[in-house]
Amino acid sequence: MQLYIVRHGIAINREDPKCPPDPERYLTEEGAEKTKQVAKGVAALRVTADLFLTSPYVRAAQTAEIFASALEYAKQKIRRTDLLLPGAEPSLLFGSLRRTSRCPRSFFLGMHRNSTTSSPRRSARKNT
Repeated sequence: MQLYIVRHGIAINREDPKCPPDPERYLTEEGAEKTKQVAKGVAALRVTADLFLTSPYVRAAQTAEIFASALEYAKQKIRRTDLLLPGAEPSLLFGSLRRTSRCPRSFFLGMHRNSTTSSPRRSARKNT
């Protein structure tokens, strides 16, 4: 199984007076453009995806849509999950992933920092 963990693109600054509540923070123009460049680079490596999971946060969903477009993955197939929200227990995410083992190449988009720091270590231990 191959897991691609993608942090969302650059979002509107929390200090910006126009900034909405955290779940509704969106990608800036720069963030969307840089995300498109990265997604095109991944696509150039001929990476394919069987599953896209994203946080329900706006910026994560936008990032997922950009990657889906670059990788020719149907946007309507992107699955939103609360298991990628801040504070979510990574073991629940991996348990869910085990149940969808028919998806050998999975993308996780918009993971919270706390999740990304523990997830790769747990994943690596399971694969050794």
